Amino acid sequence: AMQAWDVFNGNSNITVAIVDNAVKWTHPDLISNTYTNTAEIANNGIDDDNNGYVDDRNGWNAAENNNDAEPTQNSMDHGTQVAGVAAAVTDNATGVAAIGWNLKIIPVQCQPDGGGVSGIQSGYEGILYAAKARARIINCSWGSQGAASITEQAVINYAWNRGCLVIASAGNLNNNTVSYPGGYNNVYCVGAVTSSDVKLGMSCFGSWVDIFAPGDNITSTIPGPSYFTNSGTSLAAPMVAGLAGLMLSRSPNMTQSNVINCINSTAANIYTVSGNSPYAGQLGAGRIDAYAAMNCAATFSAMPPVANFFAFPRNTCPNTLI
Repeated sequence: AMQAWDVFNGNSNITVAIVDNAVKWTHPDLISNTYTNTAEIANNGIDDDNNGYVDDRNGWNAAENNNDAEPTQNSMDHGTQVAGVAAAVTDNATGVAAIGWNLKIIPVQCQPDGGGVSGIQSGYEGILYAAKARARIINCSWGSQGAASITEQAVINYAWNRGCLVIASAGNLNNNTVSYPGGYNNVYCVGAVTSSDVKLGMSCFGSWVDIFAPGDNITSTIPGPSYFTNSGTSLAAPMVAGLAGLMLSRSPNMTQSNVINCINSTAANIYTVSGNSPYAGQLGAGRIDAYAAMNCAATFSAMPPVANFFAFPRNTCPNTLI
Protein backbone atom coordinates (compact mmCIF):
# COMPACT_ATOMS: atom_id res chain seq x y z
CA ALA A 1 0.00 0.00 0.00
CA MET A 2 2.80 2.44 0.79
CA GLN A 3 4.20 1.93 -2.71
CA ALA A 4 0.69 2.32 -4.14
CA TRP A 5 0.40 5.68 -2.36
CA ASP A 6 3.53 6.80 -4.19
CA VAL A 7 1.46 6.47 -7.39
CA PHE A 8 -1.39 8.55 -5.94
CA ASN A 9 -1.78 10.34 -2.61
CA GLY A 10 -3.66 13.52 -3.49
CA ASN A 11 -7.19 14.84 -3.06
CA SER A 12 -9.98 12.61 -4.31
CA ASN A 13 -13.67 13.00 -5.05
CA ILE A 14 -14.18 9.28 -5.69
CA THR A 15 -17.08 8.02 -3.58
CA VAL A 16 -17.43 4.61 -1.96
CA ALA A 17 -20.84 3.76 -0.53
CA ILE A 18 -20.69 1.61 2.61
CA VAL A 19 -23.96 -0.30 2.35
CA ASP A 20 -24.05 -1.95 5.77
CA ASN A 21 -25.80 -1.95 9.15
CA ALA A 22 -24.78 1.68 9.88
CA VAL A 23 -21.69 3.92 9.75
CA LYS A 24 -20.45 6.15 12.57
CA TRP A 25 -19.25 8.67 10.01
CA THR A 26 -18.59 11.31 12.69
CA HIS A 27 -15.72 9.13 13.99
CA PRO A 28 -12.58 11.36 14.11
CA ASP A 29 -10.84 9.06 11.61
CA LEU A 30 -13.79 9.09 9.17
CA ILE A 31 -15.50 12.47 9.29
CA SER A 32 -12.99 14.23 7.03
CA ASN A 33 -13.52 11.56 4.40
CA THR A 34 -17.33 11.55 4.50
CA TYR A 35 -19.20 12.66 1.40
CA THR A 36 -21.39 15.76 1.59
CA ASN A 37 -24.23 16.10 -0.89
CA THR A 38 -23.88 19.82 -1.56
CA ALA A 39 -26.99 19.78 -3.75
CA GLU A 40 -29.07 19.05 -0.64
CA ILE A 41 -29.78 21.76 1.97
CA ALA A 42 -29.42 20.20 5.40
CA ASN A 43 -32.58 19.43 7.37
CA ASN A 44 -35.01 21.66 5.48
CA GLY A 45 -37.45 18.80 4.84
CA ILE A 46 -37.17 19.23 1.06
CA ASP A 47 -35.70 16.94 -1.58
CA ASP A 48 -33.59 19.74 -3.04
CA ASP A 49 -31.77 17.60 -5.62
CA ASN A 50 -34.93 15.70 -6.65
CA ASN A 51 -33.31 12.27 -6.25
CA GLY A 52 -36.20 10.85 -4.22
CA TYR A 53 -34.49 11.16 -0.83
CA VAL A 54 -35.17 14.07 1.52
CA ASP A 55 -32.20 15.75 3.24
CA ASP A 56 -29.70 13.04 2.25
CA ARG A 57 -26.74 15.32 2.86
CA ASN A 58 -24.50 12.65 4.45
CA GLY A 59 -25.95 9.36 3.21
CA TRP A 60 -29.23 7.58 3.83
CA ASN A 61 -30.94 5.14 6.21
CA ALA A 62 -32.63 2.68 3.85
CA ALA A 63 -33.98 0.62 6.75
CA GLU A 64 -35.79 3.51 8.47
CA ASN A 65 -36.28 5.68 5.36
CA ASN A 66 -34.61 8.76 6.81
CA ASN A 67 -31.32 10.65 6.51
CA ASP A 68 -29.68 9.39 9.73
CA ALA A 69 -27.27 6.60 8.78
CA GLU A 70 -25.35 6.51 12.08
CA PRO A 71 -25.74 3.58 14.51
CA THR A 72 -28.04 4.06 17.48
CA GLN A 73 -25.81 1.93 19.71
CA ASN A 74 -22.12 1.07 19.77
CA SER A 75 -22.78 -2.64 19.18
CA MET A 76 -23.86 -1.76 15.63
CA ASP A 77 -20.19 -1.50 14.70
CA HIS A 78 -19.90 -3.60 11.54
CA GLY A 79 -20.39 -0.84 8.98
CA THR A 80 -18.01 1.48 10.81
CA GLN A 81 -15.32 -1.21 10.71
CA VAL A 82 -15.89 -1.68 6.98
CA ALA A 83 -15.78 2.07 6.34
CA GLY A 84 -12.47 2.40 8.17
CA VAL A 85 -10.78 -0.30 6.09
CA ALA A 86 -11.85 1.35 2.84
CA ALA A 87 -11.53 5.02 3.66
CA ALA A 88 -10.32 6.03 7.13
CA VAL A 89 -8.17 9.15 6.80
CA THR A 90 -4.60 8.24 5.86
CA ASP A 91 -1.46 10.05 7.02
CA ASN A 92 -3.25 12.06 9.73
CA ALA A 93 -1.28 10.68 12.73
CA THR A 94 -4.56 9.27 14.05
CA GLY A 95 -5.80 5.71 14.38
CA VAL A 96 -5.52 3.63 11.21
CA ALA A 97 -4.57 4.29 7.59
CA ALA A 98 -7.03 3.11 4.94
CA ILE A 99 -5.76 1.81 1.62
CA GLY A 100 -8.07 4.30 -0.14
CA TRP A 101 -6.08 7.32 1.15
CA ASN A 102 -8.90 9.88 1.21
CA LEU A 103 -11.89 8.47 -0.63
CA LYS A 104 -15.29 9.94 0.22
CA ILE A 105 -17.59 7.63 2.22
CA ILE A 106 -21.32 7.57 1.50
CA PRO A 107 -22.89 6.00 4.63
CA VAL A 108 -25.91 3.79 3.88
CA GLN A 109 -27.70 2.18 6.83
CA CYS A 110 -29.53 -1.06 6.03
CA GLN A 111 -30.32 -2.42 9.50
CA PRO A 112 -33.19 -1.08 11.63
CA ASP A 113 -32.25 1.15 14.55
CA GLY A 114 -31.59 -0.84 17.69
CA GLY A 115 -29.37 -3.45 16.10
CA GLY A 116 -29.86 -6.85 17.63
CA VAL A 117 -29.78 -9.92 15.40
CA SER A 118 -31.96 -8.47 12.65
CA GLY A 119 -29.00 -8.17 10.29
CA ILE A 120 -28.99 -6.47 6.91
CA GLN A 121 -32.66 -6.23 5.96
CA SER A 122 -32.57 -3.45 3.39
CA GLY A 123 -29.32 -4.14 1.55
CA TYR A 124 -30.69 -3.92 -1.97
CA GLU A 125 -32.61 -0.74 -1.16
CA GLY A 126 -29.24 0.55 0.04
CA ILE A 127 -27.56 -0.43 -3.22
CA LEU A 128 -30.32 1.37 -5.11
CA TYR A 129 -29.75 4.54 -3.09
CA ALA A 130 -25.98 4.31 -3.57
CA ALA A 131 -26.45 4.03 -7.33
CA LYS A 132 -28.76 7.05 -7.39
CA ALA A 133 -26.19 8.94 -5.32
CA ARG A 134 -23.70 8.11 -8.10
CA ALA A 135 -21.27 6.21 -5.89
CA ARG A 136 -18.36 4.97 -7.99
CA ILE A 137 -17.92 1.98 -5.68
CA ILE A 138 -20.55 0.18 -3.59
CA ASN A 139 -19.23 -2.08 -0.81
CA CYS A 140 -21.48 -4.87 0.48
CA SER A 141 -19.81 -6.81 3.31
CA TRP A 142 -22.80 -9.10 3.80
CA GLY A 143 -24.75 -11.82 2.05
CA SER A 144 -26.61 -15.09 2.37
CA GLN A 145 -26.46 -18.52 0.82
CA GLY A 146 -29.66 -19.46 -0.91
CA ALA A 147 -31.61 -19.06 -4.10
CA ALA A 148 -30.79 -16.22 -6.46
CA SER A 149 -33.36 -13.48 -6.99
CA ILE A 150 -34.25 -11.91 -10.34
CA THR A 151 -35.19 -8.69 -8.56
CA GLU A 152 -31.89 -8.49 -6.66
CA GLN A 153 -29.96 -9.13 -9.88
CA ALA A 154 -31.94 -6.33 -11.50
CA VAL A 155 -30.85 -3.95 -8.72
CA ILE A 156 -27.21 -4.96 -9.28
CA ASN A 157 -27.58 -4.44 -13.03
CA TYR A 158 -29.10 -1.01 -12.43
CA ALA A 159 -26.07 -0.02 -10.35
CA TRP A 160 -23.63 -1.42 -12.93
CA ASN A 161 -25.37 0.43 -15.76
CA ARG A 162 -24.98 3.68 -13.81
CA GLY A 163 -21.22 3.12 -13.62
CA CYS A 164 -21.02 1.66 -10.10
CA LEU A 165 -18.59 -1.12 -9.20
CA VAL A 166 -20.36 -3.36 -6.67
CA ILE A 167 -17.94 -5.24 -4.39
CA ALA A 168 -19.20 -7.94 -2.02
CA SER A 169 -17.72 -10.28 0.56
CA ALA A 170 -17.73 -14.04 -0.14
CA GLY A 171 -18.88 -15.01 3.36
CA ASN A 172 -17.39 -16.71 6.41
CA LEU A 173 -18.81 -20.26 6.28
CA ASN A 174 -15.69 -21.99 4.87
CA ASN A 175 -17.54 -23.63 1.98
CA ASN A 176 -18.00 -23.14 -1.76
CA THR A 177 -21.76 -22.59 -1.71
CA VAL A 178 -22.65 -19.47 -3.66
CA SER A 179 -23.52 -16.46 -1.52
CA TYR A 180 -25.46 -13.45 -2.75
CA PRO A 181 -24.90 -10.65 -3.68
CA GLY A 182 -21.36 -11.98 -4.19
CA GLY A 183 -22.51 -14.57 -6.72
CA TYR A 184 -24.54 -12.24 -8.92
CA ASN A 185 -23.39 -11.08 -12.33
CA ASN A 186 -21.74 -7.64 -12.27
CA VAL A 187 -20.53 -8.11 -8.68
CA TYR A 188 -16.83 -8.36 -7.79
CA CYS A 189 -16.68 -10.99 -5.03
CA VAL A 190 -13.89 -11.03 -2.43
CA GLY A 191 -12.52 -13.80 -0.23
CA ALA A 192 -9.97 -13.40 2.57
CA VAL A 193 -6.38 -14.56 3.10
CA THR A 194 -4.05 -14.43 6.08
CA SER A 195 -0.82 -12.43 6.14
CA SER A 196 0.95 -15.52 4.75
CA ASP A 197 -1.44 -15.65 1.74
CA VAL A 198 -3.21 -18.80 2.94
CA LYS A 199 -6.99 -18.80 2.62
CA LEU A 200 -8.45 -17.56 5.88
CA GLY A 201 -10.02 -20.57 7.60
CA MET A 202 -13.51 -19.08 7.72
CA SER A 203 -13.47 -17.61 4.20
CA CYS A 204 -15.76 -19.05 1.56
CA PHE A 205 -14.19 -20.01 -1.77
CA GLY A 206 -15.23 -21.27 -5.18
CA SER A 207 -15.26 -20.49 -8.86
CA TRP A 208 -17.76 -17.69 -8.16
CA VAL A 209 -15.24 -15.80 -5.97
CA ASP A 210 -13.24 -13.32 -8.06
CA ILE A 211 -10.36 -12.10 -5.91
CA PHE A 212 -8.81 -12.45 -2.43
CA ALA A 213 -7.48 -9.79 -0.08
CA PRO A 214 -6.10 -9.52 3.45
CA GLY A 215 -8.80 -10.23 6.01
CA ASP A 216 -7.00 -11.53 9.11
CA ASN A 217 -6.48 -9.37 12.20
CA ILE A 218 -7.45 -6.10 10.52
CA THR A 219 -7.67 -3.08 12.82
CA SER A 220 -10.29 -0.49 11.98
CA THR A 221 -12.65 2.14 13.33
CA ILE A 222 -15.67 1.41 15.56
CA PRO A 223 -18.23 3.63 17.30
CA GLY A 224 -17.16 5.02 20.62
CA PRO A 225 -15.13 6.39 18.92
CA SER A 226 -12.50 3.71 19.15
CA TYR A 227 -10.69 0.96 17.20
CA PHE A 228 -11.06 -2.81 17.04
CA THR A 229 -9.22 -5.73 15.44
CA ASN A 230 -11.33 -8.28 13.60
CA SER A 231 -11.12 -10.92 10.85
CA GLY A 232 -13.28 -12.10 7.96
CA THR A 233 -14.30 -11.44 4.40
CA SER A 234 -16.19 -8.38 5.64
CA LEU A 235 -12.79 -6.73 6.07
CA ALA A 236 -11.31 -8.13 2.85
CA ALA A 237 -14.05 -6.64 0.65
CA PRO A 238 -13.44 -3.00 1.68
CA MET A 239 -9.71 -3.61 1.21
CA VAL A 240 -10.55 -4.19 -2.47
CA ALA A 241 -13.05 -1.32 -2.49
CA GLY A 242 -10.38 1.00 -1.13
CA LEU A 243 -7.89 -0.14 -3.74
CA ALA A 244 -10.45 0.32 -6.52
CA GLY A 245 -11.15 3.82 -5.25
CA LEU A 246 -7.44 4.63 -5.14
CA MET A 247 -7.14 3.48 -8.75
CA LEU A 248 -10.07 5.65 -9.80
CA SER A 249 -8.57 8.57 -7.91
CA ARG A 250 -5.51 8.26 -10.15
CA SER A 251 -7.44 7.60 -13.37
CA PRO A 252 -11.11 8.54 -12.86
CA ASN A 253 -12.15 7.63 -16.41
CA MET A 254 -11.50 3.92 -15.94
CA THR A 255 -14.60 1.77 -16.34
CA GLN A 256 -15.61 -0.90 -13.86
CA SER A 257 -14.19 -3.52 -16.22
CA ASN A 258 -10.92 -1.60 -16.49
CA VAL A 259 -10.56 -1.61 -12.70
CA ILE A 260 -11.40 -5.30 -12.39
CA ASN A 261 -9.02 -6.27 -15.19
CA CYS A 262 -6.15 -4.29 -13.64
CA ILE A 263 -6.67 -5.89 -10.22
CA ASN A 264 -7.03 -9.40 -11.65
CA SER A 265 -4.12 -9.19 -14.07
CA THR A 266 -1.70 -7.92 -11.41
CA ALA A 267 -2.84 -10.15 -8.52
CA ALA A 268 -0.28 -12.30 -6.70
CA ASN A 269 -0.46 -16.02 -7.41
CA ILE A 270 -1.50 -17.76 -4.18
CA TYR A 271 -2.24 -21.18 -5.64
CA THR A 272 1.37 -22.27 -5.06
CA VAL A 273 1.27 -21.28 -1.39
CA SER A 274 1.41 -24.20 1.00
CA GLY A 275 -2.03 -24.67 2.49
CA ASN A 276 -3.95 -23.57 -0.59
CA SER A 277 -3.60 -26.81 -2.54
CA PRO A 278 -7.16 -28.00 -1.69
CA TYR A 279 -8.58 -24.91 -3.41
CA ALA A 280 -7.31 -25.26 -6.98
CA GLY A 281 -9.28 -22.93 -9.23
CA GLN A 282 -11.34 -21.62 -6.30
CA LEU A 283 -9.30 -18.64 -5.13
CA GLY A 284 -10.13 -16.31 -7.97
CA ALA A 285 -7.35 -14.34 -9.65
CA GLY A 286 -5.24 -14.43 -6.49
CA ARG A 287 -4.44 -11.86 -3.82
CA ILE A 288 -4.56 -8.15 -4.62
CA ASP A 289 -1.25 -6.37 -5.22
CA ALA A 290 -1.97 -2.69 -4.60
CA TYR A 291 1.23 -1.31 -6.13
CA ALA A 292 0.99 -3.40 -9.29
CA ALA A 293 -2.70 -2.54 -9.67
CA MET A 294 -1.92 1.16 -9.33
CA ASN A 295 0.80 0.93 -11.96
CA CYS A 296 -1.78 -0.64 -14.26
CA ALA A 297 -4.26 2.14 -13.45
CA ALA A 298 -1.61 4.75 -14.21
CA THR A 299 -1.54 3.61 -17.84
CA PHE A 300 -5.05 5.04 -18.26
CA SER A 301 -5.34 8.73 -18.98
CA ALA A 302 -6.62 10.90 -16.17
CA MET A 303 -8.23 13.14 -18.79
CA PRO A 304 -11.75 12.52 -20.10
CA PRO A 305 -12.03 11.18 -23.65
CA VAL A 306 -12.25 13.82 -26.37
CA ALA A 307 -15.45 13.88 -28.40
CA ASN A 308 -14.47 14.50 -32.03
CA PHE A 309 -17.44 14.35 -34.40
CA PHE A 310 -19.52 16.41 -36.79
CA ALA A 311 -23.26 16.93 -36.84
CA PHE A 312 -25.48 18.11 -39.68
CA PRO A 313 -27.43 20.24 -39.23
CA ARG A 314 -25.41 21.99 -36.57
CA ASN A 315 -28.37 23.80 -35.07
CA THR A 316 -31.53 22.54 -33.43
CA CYS A 317 -34.94 24.15 -33.47
CA PRO A 318 -35.17 26.91 -32.35
CA ASN A 319 -31.69 27.53 -33.78
CA THR A 320 -29.72 26.43 -30.69
CA LEU A 321 -26.10 25.62 -31.48
CA ILE A 322 -25.18 21.97 -30.95
